[in-house]
Amino acid sequence: MRKTINLTLMLLLFTKVWAGTESTGSFLSAECTWHCEFEYPQNHDFMKGEAIYVKVKAQKYQDIAYINLYVNSKFVRKESQYPYEWCHPNNNGDSYLRNLSPGSYKLRAQVFDKCGQKHDFYYDIKVTGNNQNCHFNNPINDLHWLKQIRQQHSDWSICEYKKSGKPYFRVYKCSDSHYTEYWYDCYGEKVCQFQKGSSCNVSSGAQMIKCWYDPCGNNNNHHDCEWDFWFDTPKNNNSYNGNSDVYVKVEAKHHQDIEWMELYINNSMVRKETQYPYEWCRQNTNNDHKLKNLKKGSYHLKVKVKDKCGDYHEKDCHFSVT
Repeated sequence: MRKTINLTLMLLLFTKVWAGTESTGSFLSAECTWHCEFEYPQNHDFMKGEAIYVKVKAQKYQDIAYINLYVNSKFVRKESQYPYEWCHPNNNGDSYLRNLSPGSYKLRAQVFDKCGQKHDFYYDIKVTGNNQNCHFNNPINDLHWLKQIRQQHSDWSICEYKKSGKPYFRVYKCSDSHYTEYWYDCYGEKVCQFQKGSSCNVSSGAQMIKCWYDPCGNNNNHHDCEWDFWFDTPKNNNSYNGNSDVYVKVEAKHHQDIEWMELYINNSMVRKETQYPYEWCRQNTNNDHKLKNLKKGSYHLKVKVKDKCGDYHEKDCHFSVT
């Protein structure tokens, strides 16, 4: 009887001590699908003062207890509710992600799953100041200050000009017959302003490149968009063995004129792709599960494209799994 009581006490003591210790056993982690990845940001380069929206995508959020976000060694915030987001555009929180100084940074997401395991993964970003080169594909999407002007003033025209090899932006309220023109450099610094009919040193002799947004319809830019695209892989009517992963790549004649691509399989959306190259189910990645381990049958791929002139286009591809 005494041996039985002692054994029970030892088991209770062991259970209490073990339960209060962070688990490192692999047999526990097998119960939790913890895998996560950065869904946002989708680019690595940012301008000084640009808000850096972060979103972590979980393969099975029900198995996640919470996620801590760090920028280098700076703790930003713990997020315990799905979706896991920081510095969302619709709120003013996470101010540290809105005011990063120029430099290189490493985002670290620290995932605590419900099996007691901790997992870290990273994403590198770089913040540049006004003395750096300015790069963009579509400025009203890629330049945060110009994007804000577009959102706040839906009746303002935004046109790109170039002078001495440098881009400038002419912004004005096009519905006003006596409008004031505002000219900005690529970094959002206002270089001059004047009433309609006048000019300044920057605007004089500047070459017009393109009106990226023109609510008054004075400039028809649709012919400027080279939107043509095609399925690089798979080719139409390709055949795959059963349980295959199908890698999809769509090529574009001029990817700088493409705003985004959406891929569908059998009318079910796989994912929107906003960066070139336009690829889905790339080898050694864990996303795009709808293209993985496909069963026997016929499949219909459709890619929907929005070009930077605001037009939409679609193309199809068919393949089979035997």
